[in-house]
Amino acid sequence: MVWAAVCWDTKSAMVFINGHLDAVQYITEILDPVGIIFAQFLVGDNFLWMQDAAPAHRAGSVSMWMEAQGITSLD
Repeated sequence: MVWAAVCWDTKSAMVFINGHLDAVQYITEILDPVGIIFAQFLVGDNFLWMQDAAPAHRAGSVSMWMEAQGITSLD
């Protein structure tokens, strides 16, 4: 699996995941090191994180992590 974020005239680093993405990988390999930093770089701390209904996105641990970081998501 490959994950990346794109916006206007820039893009994030690509993240390669072997196999299926689980909630732990989503937090430790995508959100924390790449995704959230990219969003903050683009628009500052006041952003809305959009994700689809993939099982890793809907996991309770992801919701709790995002809430603890003060991140609002559009599910």
